[in-house]
This record gives sequence, C-alpha cells and structure tokens, in this order.
Amino acid sequence: MKNTTDVKISGVKAAVGEFNNWQGAAIIYFDKVELKVWTMIYIDSNDYDDYHDVNVVRAIRKNNAMGKWDKTSMAALKEKCINILNGVEDY
Repeated sequence: MKNTTDVKISGVKAAVGEFNNWQGAAIIYFDKVELKVWTMIYIDSNDYDDYHDVNVVRAIRKNNAMGKWDKTSMAALKEKCINILNGVEDY
C-alpha cells in the first residue's frame, strides 16, 4: 500500500473547489498514471465524459437531483485516490 505522504496528486485544490461550488452534476476524474485530478461539470446527471484511457477513472461524483449540495474535502479526495491506487476502493 502507498502511504498518503508518499504520493503527490496534482489538481486537488482546484478540483475540490470546482466540485464544491457547482450546484449540479459533477465528477472528479483521477488519472492513475499522471497522478492528477480534475472536475467536469454537467447539466444533467446522465451526462458524463467516457474517457477511453483505462487509467482515467471517476473518483467522486454527485448528481444534480439528490446530491447537488454534496461537498468533498481535499483530504477526502486524496484518500479516495490513494485507495483507488491501492485497489481498496472501486471507482
């Protein structure tokens, strides 16, 4: 298992800010090779980007009906990414 202090994931602050500020459907994507995250915002919860790279996964998502006010933290996102890298969590 990787220790959270050993892995630097770029884009965490920006991704969390965009995710938390958007009051609709949003997904934070994680690139397991590049170790970076970003947020994509959507008009409808049925919309999403289908990346054709097996290394890009959905880390955290919220929909615009039930979870539009859902928030995350930088620590929670980093922990989720570490768990994905370690195979502990599904994505």
